[in-house]
Amino acid sequence: MVGFVGAELPQQSLGAALVEFGRHKAAQHKFLRAMNAVSGNIGSPRIMGSISYSFAQLAAGRTDALITLNKLPWDVLPGMLLATEAGATATDFSGNLWNERTDELVIANLELGAQIIRQLQSQS
Repeated sequence: MVGFVGAELPQQSLGAALVEFGRHKAAQHKFLRAMNAVSGNIGSPRIMGSISYSFAQLAAGRTDALITLNKLPWDVLPGMLLATEAGATATDFSGNLWNERTDELVIANLELGAQIIRQLQSQS
């Protein structure tokens, strides 16, 4: 898990990871395709419904990664700040550093993020 001081060590294995999925209604088909690509290879998928809560869980080390298709800055940027300060890396589904022009976001530690991106790319 990414996590602040005192949290568990970051998860490096996709097969044991607790991955949070955040969805956006406008990208429902793309979301389902991404979830299908990854969910069979992770320890446990989870959809909480609140993207802010999902970012906070990641930053606190309670989840290992977050995959979302939400680019609304008021939804994403505050939580991304928390998670990146805790050690996470934010990329798009191609592994490029995330920017506000994409709705694709994978946020996790480097090793786990790379594993997730490989799974996403293998299904595209």
